[in-house]
Amino acid sequence: MRRTLAEDDVRSLARTTGYVAKRVFDAVAAGRAGDRELAVHLRQLGKQHPRDARFIARCVFAAFRWRGWTGALVEADLPRGLLASYLLDSGPYHVVTTDWARRYGDIKGDALTPPPETADIGARADWLRGFLRKPKLRLNLLALVPAWFFKLVPIANRDVEHDLLEALQRHASMWIRLRPDQPFDGLRFDTHKSMKLAARVVEDVDLYRHPAFKAGAFEIQDLASQAVGVVCDPEQGERWWDACAGSGGKALQLASLMNPKGVVIATDIKEHKLAETRRRAARAKLYNLTTKPWDGRKPPARNFDGVLVDAPCSGVGTWRRNPDARWRTTPDDVRELSALQRTILDVVASGVRSGGRLVYAVCTLTTAETTDVTDAFLSGHPEFKLAETPHPITGEPTDGRVWIWPQRADGDGMFIARFVRA
Repeated sequence: MRRTLAEDDVRSLARTTGYVAKRVFDAVAAGRAGDRELAVHLRQLGKQHPRDARFIARCVFAAFRWRGWTGALVEADLPRGLLASYLLDSGPYHVVTTDWARRYGDIKGDALTPPPETADIGARADWLRGFLRKPKLRLNLLALVPAWFFKLVPIANRDVEHDLLEALQRHASMWIRLRPDQPFDGLRFDTHKSMKLAARVVEDVDLYRHPAFKAGAFEIQDLASQAVGVVCDPEQGERWWDACAGSGGKALQLASLMNPKGVVIATDIKEHKLAETRRRAARAKLYNLTTKPWDGRKPPARNFDGVLVDAPCSGVGTWRRNPDARWRTTPDDVRELSALQRTILDVVASGVRSGGRLVYAVCTLTTAETTDVTDAFLSGHPEFKLAETPHPITGEPTDGRVWIWPQRADGDGMFIARFVRA
């Protein structure tokens, strides 16, 4: 349903959108995360209509997603650039788009009708040419990612390159992880055909306010992230250590998969993140999960049945959800993170018991952070070997190294390696 606002209110919201966008653009240029900056500015604005807040957020992230094509326009004329990016991104109708279009006499009719959500990259390029009234404008697909991308990401051929770029330009689906012991109603979703506890939400709803979420009946967790827990495959009564737990999404999954028996120790060098893990565990009533601060120097205990290293990484696989990250990350970041990942694996290895499992996961796709890290680990730790495991999403056999590509699975990009200690 279209909302009716006074003209002054519409103009005010249009100015607010431009103001917030400019502040977030400046923050990202300075190396700060766009989603955090956006949240800060929305809080500073005070109470906003949810639809208006979503509109502002989508404008901002559309500008990052399509920066390779609309960046010059955003720089030259912010309202027009935001309008082009938002519509190119298939943004739904909003009163501000009409106000922006009113400023330009040449934007009317079909130019204000965004391409459908199902449009491929070629159709979106054609739409943008029509919007700009430049039918012969060259729009290079490779301009949508930084120049270093395909130098660091292993791509088999041009078809895969095209499919990956097309996937990175699509919006991330909202996935939740179900609790089999806590059925609930009031939310429309489709369960995954292979991972039965993973479900894609098919309606626009604030999941954090849903009664079932507050009751701990489901967690918000991407499909690729859930695949990590499936590869870990913890058994009841085991002892697991999630070394880089962060806010605890994968630690909660491990504890839940153990039904919930055994114990999961979640650690992180950023102790403040563990408070969120404890809060989430309490909401989910997972009393087999405990947290400990960790200085990164040695394991908190020995003889774990399993250790998960969800290592800090460049986050290339999350670019659908965080389109600003593609313009913040540099090859130097990748090299530094690769060195850190090798160090973490070396440290945690002594915490794995004989016959135990070590699972390494990164939500990135660069060679330096994936196969280079695992090859170096195996070379320096002959007591470990890769453990064959089926691909959690496709069921295909793997040698223990699992690649999850956005163009093949409707989720983040992820690399997972499963080792066993001899």
